[in-house]
Amino acid sequence: PTHYPGVVMLEAYRHHVAERAALGIPPLPLSAQQTADVIELLKNPPQGEAEFLLDLLTHRVPAGVDDAAKVKASYLAAIALGWRWSFVIIAALGFLWLGAWLLVMRDTPSAHPRVDEAERRYIAESRARHVPLESGREGGMVKALLRPSTFAVAAGLFAANYVIYFFLSWLPSYFVSAQHFSFAAMSLITSLPWLGGALGYAVGGLVSDALLKWTGNGLIARKAVAMGGLGVAAAAVLMVPLVHGQGSAVALVTLAITFLMASPQANWALTQELVEPEKVGAVSGFAHFLSNFSGMIAPAVTGFAIEYGGGYTASFVLTGLVGVVGVLAMLVLVPNSPPASAALPIRPVASGGD
Repeated sequence: PTHYPGVVMLEAYRHHVAERAALGIPPLPLSAQQTADVIELLKNPPQGEAEFLLDLLTHRVPAGVDDAAKVKASYLAAIALGWRWSFVIIAALGFLWLGAWLLVMRDTPSAHPRVDEAERRYIAESRARHVPLESGREGGMVKALLRPSTFAVAAGLFAANYVIYFFLSWLPSYFVSAQHFSFAAMSLITSLPWLGGALGYAVGGLVSDALLKWTGNGLIARKAVAMGGLGVAAAAVLMVPLVHGQGSAVALVTLAITFLMASPQANWALTQELVEPEKVGAVSGFAHFLSNFSGMIAPAVTGFAIEYGGGYTASFVLTGLVGVVGVLAMLVLVPNSPPASAALPIRPVASGGD
């Protein structure tokens, strides 16, 4: 077996620890070869041994200029270099994306060279016909910020962000500690749900626009996707503790993140269906201000739930319930507008654009 030499070393060291404990003396530190064996095992730990191996590397390698310390230092230096380079690569990709964005995007549709006159008229007529549901309500900006619908949008975003931060913070640990994936396998498996999330993000917008064309009701189109995506994600999260196989757990987590990522941008668009154009920025900013507290709360609450509430089962149940609360807030507090009084104009066939 792949782990056989390292496993023999672990058993021998455990026996050594027991013998020394019987004599009332601490165990000897790891030798250079034992440290190397521990490092190799950490790359693909035997089931249930990950925490013990980390403890050995942390506390049983002598400090100073010992050969074992050199082996450990070389390993940690390699990890640190890889960690730093990952940030460099991500930053470089960010600058590439910024360049593409500046090249393609414009402040207004009329400023884009690929938007012809017919399309500009279509956009202007569509905007003229669009009347947000809460337009004309009495009161200034403060009253707009304190509307129930504003808090409902914030609750939906808070719930979606809570689930996102839960997975960002604890998914790798869950796959290793609870599902017993090796570190190498975990690094690949963890990417699958987020690939699904990228798909859900794009498809969610397409579904919302399709609902708008079908119903003529922008509020229902955005609300349905915001609630539906978060609702399916919450249900999948609640189901994770009920399954036992690795494949089932990965499938449910992937399903959760795929649908989850369809919700936030629909919530963002929901604000524009509710609020007067001159207040959209302030209301959206306020809702996001409230929702982003989940980034501080979710990782800490999850840690307490795992430590004191019964392990990962409690954390998944709690996270799923947060998602359910977000769905209920949008269902109850975001009103449904009547169908649009005037249908959107039929888009003319562009003669020079696409």
